[in-house]
Amino acid sequence: MFLTFNLDVDNLIADTDVYTVIDNTYLDSMTISQTILHNGMSTRGHSHSDQDEIYIFLAGHGLMFLTDTEQKNITQYIVRPGTIIGVTAGYHHRVFNNSRLTDDLRFLAIFPQRRLKA
Repeated sequence: MFLTFNLDVDNLIADTDVYTVIDNTYLDSMTISQTILHNGMSTRGHSHSDQDEIYIFLAGHGLMFLTDTEQKNITQYIVRPGTIIGVTAGYHHRVFNNSRLTDDLRFLAIFPQRRLKA
């Protein structure tokens, strides 16, 4: 099956001054979510107590921060196109776009369930 990320369909999760988030809703048991994080911006960060997540960076440059489950150790990763980071369940994770000029940082997040819309 061909997977797309079209902005004109109802899989747009967020479109703000910080980022645009688009989920692919064609799969039943997992989500592939694309984030376009604007220059100088950061995601709020979050964790999942019961699921791992994979991040694949496609364009731009930035930093990803992972904080362990005890909230004691923060690891910083430099991310660029081709970087893949696996996030273990329970780890808090946050992405910052430090690309030059006005470059967006684009990445995919893959997780094993459909996102619950509010």
